[in-house]
Amino acid sequence: MALHKLNLILGIILFLLCFFFINHAFAHSGSLDPYGCHSNQDLYHCHKGIKGGNVNLNQKQQSEAQFKAFIAQQKLKRKARARSYQRFDKDDWGHWSDSDHDCQDTFAEVLIFFSKDPVTYQDPANNCQVSRGLWVDPYSNNTYRSASALVLDPIVGLEHAFLNGAESWNLRQRNEFKNDVINLVPVHPNSRRNKNDKAPQDWLPTFNEYHCTYLRQWLRVKAKYNLTSSNKEKTFIKYRLARCGESTDNP
Repeated sequence: MALHKLNLILGIILFLLCFFFINHAFAHSGSLDPYGCHSNQDLYHCHKGIKGGNVNLNQKQQSEAQFKAFIAQQKLKRKARARSYQRFDKDDWGHWSDSDHDCQDTFAEVLIFFSKDPVTYQDPANNCQVSRGLWVDPYSNNTYRSASALVLDPIVGLEHAFLNGAESWNLRQRNEFKNDVINLVPVHPNSRRNKNDKAPQDWLPTFNEYHCTYLRQWLRVKAKYNLTSSNKEKTFIKYRLARCGESTDNP
């Protein structure tokens, strides 16, 4: 009889030990705040009791904890949106526009302006899309006859603008910047290779005689759109323009 009781007691102890270890095996780490809640993997959530005791949350504490969890999750969502917003995407800058509604978009109008010869059009009936002309690529000093060989390059690149003040612009402002003719030149794609978001101290056209004009336009665009410049950039441009016999005071 005594042996039977002993076995029963040992069985109960073994059951309680198993229950205790299983319960802790599935629990996750992290200390609880006074409301019995904590953060785990960036999510704030609550348990039934306060750690170290058997006191349950009353209604007021539950409401406060739920509100705190809601605020924490909203902060995470805002951070995620901010991270997404801060990434540069060229699609966020829209397309070439036709602001005067004459069927010639910015690409066509810049080509017409820079052509040394009168241009011809793909369809002479409407004069919308430029076909041929005579262009001198200012970055390389090479000449081209076919419009299809050229692209419009923004002297102050879109990504550079984005990283220096344009990240908060709306789509209209970004599209206006993309289509601003004072910032555009027709070039062969190879001429602007590796330019990307680089400032003049890190990239200049291979044709040295265009450097002074390039830097003047760079300053003009940056001043117009109130874009920021690093000290390294300012020092470099000031030094190079001084060699052009110019000052950076009046871009």
